[in-house]
Amino acid sequence: MTSRHTTTVLTEVAGIRVRKEAAWARVGGEDFPDGTGPRRPVLGIPAQKARDEHTARAQMAARTGHTRWSHLALDGLLSALAEDEPAAIREHLVHHAARVVAWIESLDRRLEAAQEAEDRRP
Repeated sequence: MTSRHTTTVLTEVAGIRVRKEAAWARVGGEDFPDGTGPRRPVLGIPAQKARDEHTARAQMAARTGHTRWSHLALDGLLSALAEDEPAAIREHLVHHAARVVAWIESLDRRLEAAQEAEDRRP
């Protein structure tokens, strides 16, 4: 079952996607090279090394109860950037997109709770 928050986020993303597609069509389309691969630089170091170092930090954060959405989102993106096969890149990006949607849902729930608390104030 899809939550109200998921539906809201995906509808918003789809609307933005349509606008972006129209904008890119005016300048020749969206078929860019991937720019990925294990040795491609990411923030000055090879993507595979960036992914591995981030994974180690994220695992440490998880072991100590300090996992953050930023860890999860960056993990997905770095995993995609460290790949050079289109099917693997796609798989990582789909997982990354799902994590980012979940993060947006979390933000929406917090914003909604804060608004409800504000509305209950005398």
